[in-house]
Amino acid sequence: MTARRLIWLMGPLFLAAGAAQAQTCSATVAGGGITFNNVDPIALSAVTAQSTLSVTCNWGLLAAPTVRLCVNLGLGNSSTSVNPRRMQQGTANALQYLVRTGSAAGLVLGSTETNNQPLNVQMTWPGGGVNTLTQTFTLYGEILANQPAVPVTNAATTVYTETFSSASARLTYQGYALPVLDPGTCPVLLASSSPIGFTATANVTKNCTISAAPMAFPQGSTLGTALNATSSLTLRCSNTLPYAIALSGGGSNAVTARRMSRTANGVTTTVNYQLYLDSARSQIWGDGTGGTLRHTATGTGYPAQVTVYGQVPAQATPVPGDYSDTITATILF
Repeated sequence: MTARRLIWLMGPLFLAAGAAQAQTCSATVAGGGITFNNVDPIALSAVTAQSTLSVTCNWGLLAAPTVRLCVNLGLGNSSTSVNPRRMQQGTANALQYLVRTGSAAGLVLGSTETNNQPLNVQMTWPGGGVNTLTQTFTLYGEILANQPAVPVTNAATTVYTETFSSASARLTYQGYALPVLDPGTCPVLLASSSPIGFTATANVTKNCTISAAPMAFPQGSTLGTALNATSSLTLRCSNTLPYAIALSGGGSNAVTARRMSRTANGVTTTVNYQLYLDSARSQIWGDGTGGTLRHTATGTGYPAQVTVYGQVPAQATPVPGDYSDTITATILF
């Protein structure tokens, strides 16, 4: 009788141990990862994106009712840490980013292998003849702000990526029948593992911004001698992006014959003037037509200032008053 009792007791214990491994679980990320669109580094602002993580478990006939799951996102092919991570273009150009769970300011998703916290999930067999359960979680991606030096290549939208191996992005899990057997946290080793396909992608766009300060010539009672003045343009262009700045002809619509004007009592009078690239006032700054030149340079991602040199040449003195013109500065890239 004693021997039969021992055999009878060992049967359920053997089945329970086997049942703990009877779940099969997997995880997928919508679109295969997170994609950041229209990333403009010179805007200096963070860029966010989201994707959906789906975790699915199937319970077999003898499966334990509850399973502990850990979603691990370790280091991709170009990162040395999870906070921040790095996408790359080529071998030198890098873009810093984060992946979070819970909320846009939530847990920075990591991995047990990197001593960072993975996403810890518990799922319980729903019963009632239902043997499959799926839970979804939002992944929040963030391109960190203040990365103006991130370059573009070939003066075009540039794709930065980071890919993750099956060892870096994976779901580990373990079923259990009794609360005392719950791993609770996410230890390095759980009973089973399933790879998660994951790639981070950012489309970095080229851009330039420009603003201008007004130019004011000194007051003069006559125009028997030339009057000089300067102004400045402040600009910022994507790192490595070639650009050119053209100045319009103003009210005269002629870059080689600019004129300031004054209208009083229905009568318009004008003053000839010109804008130049150089302090010697020998290179007319225009739109590239009629022998005029444009300012050309390459962006660094940081603000730059360009001086505009103005001159009112000696000429017949017109009716006294305030003369003005409006010039449009156009940056081409």
